[in-house]
Amino acid sequence: MNIEEYRKAIVRLDSTARFNIVDGVIVWQSDEISKEDILENIEWHNARKAGYPPLEDQLDMIFHAGLGGDEFQSAIQAVKDAHPKRGN
Repeated sequence: MNIEEYRKAIVRLDSTARFNIVDGVIVWQSDEISKEDILENIEWHNARKAGYPPLEDQLDMIFHAGLGGDEFQSAIQAVKDAHPKRGN
């Protein structure tokens, strides 16, 4: 896991946490969050992220369900009209 994953997990666990990461070491300036909690949060976040379909598929689902509002529908339809599908 990289430092950015740790930083994001800490912020998800406590958006008011004050800390620095120096040479890969978390330096706390407020109450510490346990390493176990941070690792569990990273694992949860990665599993949740992996469970979603790709954004392109999500947007296609929204379009085909007629959701997203008139502006969204018009913008997507304009692209589909300008670049129709070819073959399968």
